[in-house]
Amino acid sequence: MAKSRVLTCRIGPVGEAGLGSLCIEVSTGFSGHQVKRVLERLCHQLGRPEVIRSDNGTEFTSKVVQDWAKERGINWHCIEPGKPTQNSHIESFNGKLRDECLNQNYWKDLAEVRKETSEYRRDGSEERPHSSLCYLPPVEYARRLLTGESLGGNAKRNPSCGMAQSGLSN
Repeated sequence: MAKSRVLTCRIGPVGEAGLGSLCIEVSTGFSGHQVKRVLERLCHQLGRPEVIRSDNGTEFTSKVVQDWAKERGINWHCIEPGKPTQNSHIESFNGKLRDECLNQNYWKDLAEVRKETSEYRRDGSEERPHSSLCYLPPVEYARRLLTGESLGGNAKRNPSCGMAQSGLSN
């Protein structure tokens, strides 16, 4: 199969702590128009973010994407070139995606990659507990943050776990 590229989108409070993967898109390459369509779909599903952070890839810095963000009042923050630690949550996620999914399989076509990455995204967001999220799956952690519900009895393992307090709002 020809070399493919993966576009991942994640969400977190003020874009910092990842609360799960919103989408994983697979293609042989991404244009600004493709990125715009993905972002438009996510905004329709989840609402407009205040800020988007990305690397300096041409698919993100294209006039199409930057104009789209400006028209919607979304601040776009590109990390400094060669400074992936400024986007460490997505870099960590991408590394795990490569190690745990993409590099574990031989793919016959893009449809197969899309199916497997979709399952990986669902598992990581809805099923797999994360130590940084009080040992809850990201979707459950986000739900509890939004409702103010207790984050569970995991305070012995993670002292920051207790009653949910967040800057997130409905």
